[in-house]
Amino acid sequence: MRSLLILIFVLIFSSPVYSQVPDSTRQIVLVITGDADAQEGTITFFEREEKQPWEKVGISGPIMVGRTGLANGLGLHNTEDITLPDKVEGDGKSPAGIFSLSNVFAFDSADGSPEMPFIRVAEALECVDDSKSEYYTQIVNSDSVDKVDWNSSEMMYETTPYYLQGIVAEHNTNAVPGRGSCIFLHYWKTPGEATAGCTAMKPDLLNQIIQQLDSKKNPALVQLTDEDYKRLKEKWELPEYPRLTAE
Repeated sequence: MRSLLILIFVLIFSSPVYSQVPDSTRQIVLVITGDADAQEGTITFFEREEKQPWEKVGISGPIMVGRTGLANGLGLHNTEDITLPDKVEGDGKSPAGIFSLSNVFAFDSADGSPEMPFIRVAEALECVDDSKSEYYTQIVNSDSVDKVDWNSSEMMYETTPYYLQGIVAEHNTNAVPGRGSCIFLHYWKTPGEATAGCTAMKPDLLNQIIQQLDSKKNPALVQLTDEDYKRLKEKWELPEYPRLTAE
């Protein structure tokens, strides 16, 4: 019995502190902003092999986030790790945390990626942001559902040029009412233009990221303020990032 207790003690107190980024994630898109209210930031793409350090793959540049900065989102991370207030629907904030990147969308399938699931943006494609709807947070074709039970949605076909190409970030996938929806990486129309809660960038930068993504590597978006990044870098085992400013 004594030997068993010693073994249990050793296993508990000698276990490593695991990263909040899932072990299965081999690609991260790292977004850092100056502070909680900043609209400008940087985006950098990293990859790693199993049990190896992150390596920058040569894709980086300026981005814009929500018009009121960042708030604590609902994703893969422990929300207690982030110092920001919670994100809520309509707050104009982009979610901070770790979020799976699940799908690429575009008007033309040629703008997709051979390694990622693809959603074609058609006239009836909507992202539901009405928290009372059973389709809250989902991208749906309104012509294909049994009942349109929402009063508010993003008409993705009409949201040009922003949604000519984009990536879906899995924020609030459990559809907690009022905690925010429809979070994407997408085009900006002009440099310096903030979003309603997504992360926007110039088209060629977004396309580079899309072409690099591989669903087999379980890609994720890691989005943080500079302060939270510095505090969580070791705990989450995050890479260094270049300091850039929006252009």
